Formats: sequence, structure tokens, C-alpha cells
Amino acid sequence: MDTNLVKIRRTEVEREVERLKGLLAELTAELNELEITERTLERLSGVERRSSGEVDQSPPPPSKEINPKKSPTVRSMIKEALMDAHQRGLPGLPPKDIRAYIAKVYGRVLGQQINTTTSRMWRDIGELEKDEQAGLFRLPKKDRTGGDMFADTVTSPSTKNPKHDR
Repeated sequence: MDTNLVKIRRTEVEREVERLKGLLAELTAELNELEITERTLERLSGVERRSSGEVDQSPPPPSKEINPKKSPTVRSMIKEALMDAHQRGLPGLPPKDIRAYIAKVYGRVLGQQINTTTSRMWRDIGELEKDEQAGLFRLPKKDRTGGDMFADTVTSPSTKNPKHDR
């Protein structure tokens, strides 16, 4: 039997597994977003979520009490989401996961504004780094003064943004 056929098929299967993992991650994030949207719509419409005998299986309410007048900026919420990801050992977050974090923690549903703001923070301001192949944003290892942002933590090597190497 030709082992080349086995190697080719193995490669095809590995690619398909990676594709499906990505799809699973996307669908899981969408389910989280749908849950948040459903809770928001129910809260706004005044619909009761559960009957008296049911156990409430909904996620807990946002963990931070936010005064609308003192609400953090979108940029600071993005940085907080990325710091949380770093602390959990993640290499970064795509914009949809940043949106989900903000919705979960702050109860604010932000749409495409997250995409625009994270891209601007990366490309124009240089506050973020981006793994362009994976589409993940992360906080830079060094702050603007050259100090280590994560003094006691270990991160993966950063991807340089060629637009800032002028």
C-alpha cells in the first residue's frame, strides 16, 4: 500500500479538523451573543424569563455596576477585555470576543464599533498588537515608555506592525 495516500489523506483530515474547530468557536461565540441579546430583549420588553417552578439557568447579570455618566470609554473596555484574555493565557481576542466580553461585563451591546476602534487602536494609535493571520488583537508587551506591561507574566512573542516601523 502506498503510504503517500495515507499522508495526503491525513493532511486533508487535519485541515478539516482545524476548519471545524474555527467554525465551532464562531458558533459558540454567536450562541453567547444570542443569549445576551435574548436577555436584553426580554428585559426591555418586560417578559418574564422563567416560570415559578423553573430554575434560572441564565448567566449572572453584568458583574460591574456602571453609572451611565461614569461609563468607561470603549477603548478602556477593549483594553480590559484584552488584559483579561492575557491573564487567562489566551494569545489575544478577535473583535467578536471583545464584544462578548463587554456585553457580559458591562451589559453594553456594541456592534461594528468594536471592529473600527480596535483597528484604529492597532493601526493608527499603536496601542494594540495584532496577529494578522489569526485576526487576534492583544495588548503590547511593552508600554509606550518602554516598560514591561506584564511584569510578572509570560506572553508569546509579539508580532510587529510594519506600519509603525517607519
